[in-house]
Amino acid sequence: MPNIPSMPSIPGGGTRAQKAAQLRAKMEAKKKTTEQEAKAAKSGAEWHAVKSGETLESIATQYGVSPDDIWNDPLNKQIRTRRGDDPAKLQEQDALFIRKPQAQPDAEPVGQGDYVVRAGDCMSSIAKKTGHFWKKVWNDPNNSELKEVRKEPNVLLPKDRVTIPEIETKQEPGETEMRHRFVRRGEPAKLRMQICIEDEPVGNARYNLYIDSHEEEGTTDADGWVETKIPGNAKRGRLVVDAKRQALVFPLNLGGIDPVESNQGVQQRLSNLGYSCGSLDGKLGPKSKTALKRFQVANSHPNPNGEPDEQTRNLLKEKHGS
Repeated sequence: MPNIPSMPSIPGGGTRAQKAAQLRAKMEAKKKTTEQEAKAAKSGAEWHAVKSGETLESIATQYGVSPDDIWNDPLNKQIRTRRGDDPAKLQEQDALFIRKPQAQPDAEPVGQGDYVVRAGDCMSSIAKKTGHFWKKVWNDPNNSELKEVRKEPNVLLPKDRVTIPEIETKQEPGETEMRHRFVRRGEPAKLRMQICIEDEPVGNARYNLYIDSHEEEGTTDADGWVETKIPGNAKRGRLVVDAKRQALVFPLNLGGIDPVESNQGVQQRLSNLGYSCGSLDGKLGPKSKTALKRFQVANSHPNPNGEPDEQTRNLLKEKHGS
């Protein structure tokens, strides 16, 4: 049989054709990487090549996002199709696009005026402190910016600024040497809250309300609402509800609540709704994010990832009532 010449070899092993194929593969891989990185940058995402032993869960932990956020991202539609929509079938060098959740900017103080809001202040307490009816302060034209941004008179952010109008004197006729009685309008303020267990109202339940040294007994209405009058400058209290199988105890912070646009406002509403956040310090740590996720799941949020997006903040405001 005729001698068939062998393919020339090159140092390091392999034929020239094999080496050329390897070089082309490397160039193609580099080109693909460059294209993926460019696509990721354009979309505000990061590109991740799956390494040996990695899972979707471990990758998600590495980037501080949820596995669902990665897998369901429209940018990863191609890899979902290729792997039969099964993240367990991810293979080494599969390309995943990862978008980290954008941090929501915390709320900024607004308003003009000499009175600087402090933690726990609300329009009712400010009005009582300065000798006004709260609507007089709230509706003052110089507080129009504050009113437009905050929407609710008792939803103020520390360092907001409030204009306090001048006290207007009013004279009333009356006979001398006789006792006359005047009633100050707008006092006391009103407490209104709904009692729920896992979003189910606790209706027709007995309760005891403790405000400062005052104690009041009552019954929630059919929809679980408690509505009663309290002093405009009340700061703290406690509500104990007899829910038949258990006693529900609610510590009450009765001053102003921060806007829902602020992280502390998110925590305050979660806490008031029965989702423990730990410290209400404006820092959305693991406890706060767990509470957020539980709230999102309970309220059918389409992407319960523990992040306070606009839809979550709107849900919190709706469920909380302010």
